Amino acid sequence: MKFNESMTLAALVATTSVLVAADWPDWRGPDHNGISKETGWDPAAVTAHKTAWEAEVGAGYSTVAVVKGKVYTAGNFNKTTDAVSCLDAVTGKQIWKYEYPELLAPKFYTGGSSATPVVQDGKVYTVSKSGKVFCLNAETGKVIWQKEHKLKSPTWGFASSALVQGKAAIFNAGSSGVAYDQKTGDVLWSSKDDTCGYATPVPFMRDGNTCLAIFAKNTIMAVSPDDGKPLCPNHSGQDWRVVEKRRSPCQVYGHQHPCRNCTSWKPFTAGPRGRRHQNGRR
Repeated sequence: MKFNESMTLAALVATTSVLVAADWPDWRGPDHNGISKETGWDPAAVTAHKTAWEAEVGAGYSTVAVVKGKVYTAGNFNKTTDAVSCLDAVTGKQIWKYEYPELLAPKFYTGGSSATPVVQDGKVYTVSKSGKVFCLNAETGKVIWQKEHKLKSPTWGFASSALVQGKAAIFNAGSSGVAYDQKTGDVLWSSKDDTCGYATPVPFMRDGNTCLAIFAKNTIMAVSPDDGKPLCPNHSGQDWRVVEKRRSPCQVYGHQHPCRNCTSWKPFTAGPRGRRHQNGRR
């Protein structure tokens, strides 16, 4: 499939107003599982849709976050500039646009932005493929802080959206994640300088505590969101190679602890065309 270098974001008219729709602030939604809890809408309206508005948002694979009637997304313009765009969800009118230097960087695909902006507590968190991390004011687009992943980039660049947990904005970078202070951008903790995967970290509960599942290069790791320490320090994680590392971990661990040597590990995930994989094998 070939994509144009300038993507168009289209909004559809449904039976419920976007003004009263539930927020969708994170990659895969508020519960990090791709499921909306909205009710009272007609699924048939999606099939018989009509376009409400369109907007040019640049090239890339970023999806959208929707918070308080505003749509946030990212894309690349003119092969040299990335931009985070904030649009009115009803009209599609641009509210603000923050631009910064970033190459399109095509590599067997169009290139452009990979990560989806995340909106929490009046802040927008985003990262470019080369590892430029931004925290922007959600109302104005002004930079609150800017950092850069000082970690090895994967083959197709950084793609993980932020996961906001406590006082940290956590990304899939390094061997098992990196966390920045929400307010200052200071590094709270960082894993080893190794190649990461592409999926966004996902929280899960274990023994009453919040933990994180993170896809590394060839493994899935369970770490503490407080300090990034592996929850099973005696081994290097569940081997989960090739295609699985781009999927969200919530499809894999099923709210269980994702470690091979733990009795609660259940390594199943839905694969292409609905096939299921076990232990990373077809």
